Amino acid sequence: MTDVGSVTGHMASVAREFGVPALVGTGDATGRISHGDEITVDATNRVVYRGRVESIIERKRRANPMKGSPSYRAAHSALKKIAVLNLADPKEENFTPEGCRTLHDVIRFAHESAMREMFYIGEDVELSKHSAVRIKVPLPMKILAVDLGGGLNMPLGKSDAELENVLSVPFRSLLKGMTDRAVSWVGPVGMSWKGFASIVTESVLRDPLMDNTMGGPTYVIMSGEYVNFSSRLGYHFAVVDAYCGTEVNDNYVGFAFKGGAADLGRRSRRAALIALILKRLGFQTTLKGDLARGVIKKYDCPVLNEKLEMLGRLMGAVRLLDMVLCDDGQVDWYADEFMKGNYTFGRP
Repeated sequence: MTDVGSVTGHMASVAREFGVPALVGTGDATGRISHGDEITVDATNRVVYRGRVESIIERKRRANPMKGSPSYRAAHSALKKIAVLNLADPKEENFTPEGCRTLHDVIRFAHESAMREMFYIGEDVELSKHSAVRIKVPLPMKILAVDLGGGLNMPLGKSDAELENVLSVPFRSLLKGMTDRAVSWVGPVGMSWKGFASIVTESVLRDPLMDNTMGGPTYVIMSGEYVNFSSRLGYHFAVVDAYCGTEVNDNYVGFAFKGGAADLGRRSRRAALIALILKRLGFQTTLKGDLARGVIKKYDCPVLNEKLEMLGRLMGAVRLLDMVLCDDGQVDWYADEFMKGNYTFGRP
C-alpha cells in the first residue's frame, strides 16, 4: 500500500504485472499501519483487515485461459526485455546508459536524467531586459522571469510584475513562503566572531554582492503549473524545480542547495541541517559535502504548495547559518526551531 499514487502509476502497473494485491493513493495507510503488522488486503473491494482473514486468502485466482499458448509464451519472453527494472536506485554505480538492459531501464534512466537536468536550466541563462520581466517583491534580490505561458498576467504597458501579477501556482506558493513576515532576509542571525572571521578569510578572494543585491540575478522560468527558480544568494546557490498540475503522477517538487562563504565544515553543517529539515518535511534527501538535495513526488497540488511555502521560508532562514554552525550538535536544535516556526532562531 502507498499513501500517494494512482491506478495508472508505476507502482500499480508493477503490482498488476506480478499479480500482487495492492492499494495506492490511500492518503494515510503508512501512518495507520505499523511496520510488522499482519494484515490482509482485499484489493478487489479496497478493504484492509487486521490479521489474517483466511476466507480471503483462500480465494482462488481466476485461471488465465491464454497461459501456455504460443501467444502467451511469446509475450512472456518479450516482457523480459521490456518490463523488468534493473536500474532501481539512481545512486548505484550501474545507473548508467550501459546499465540499461530493458526498455523499462531506458525509460527510468531517461526520466531520472531529465529530472536532474531541470536543476541546471538557469545555469547558463543570460536574460536581457527585452526577454525577461522583473518581479518586484519585498525581497533583497533581483528576480528576472520568463513566462512560458500562463505564468504571468501583465497589464498592457507594464514592464515590471508584482506579486498579484503572478499566476504560476508553484511560484506563487514559493513566493508566499519567501515573503512570510516571520522570515527575515536581512540582519544578523546570532553569528559568532569565530564564524565571522572564517567568512572574512574566505571572502578576500571573492565578492558575491553584485549590483547591490544578495548575489547575482535570480532567474525564474515558469508557466501556470511549472517553475524553475534559480537563485544566487551571496556565496550559495539554491534551485527549486516544481510542477503542480491536475495529474498527481506528474507532480513533484525538487530542491538543491550548495555553497556558502565559510569553511567546508560550516557549509557542510548547514547542508546537513537543510537535509534534516527536508526529511522532516517528507522529502527524499541526499547529502554530499555542502550540497543538499531533496525531492517529493506524486502528491496533489495543495500538499505540494505547502511544501513550496516551507522551502521559501527555509531559504530565508538558513541564508547566513554557515556563520553560526560551528558544532555538529547545533544542527538538531536549529532543525527543531525551524519546524516550530522560529525562522529567525531567536532564543527566549
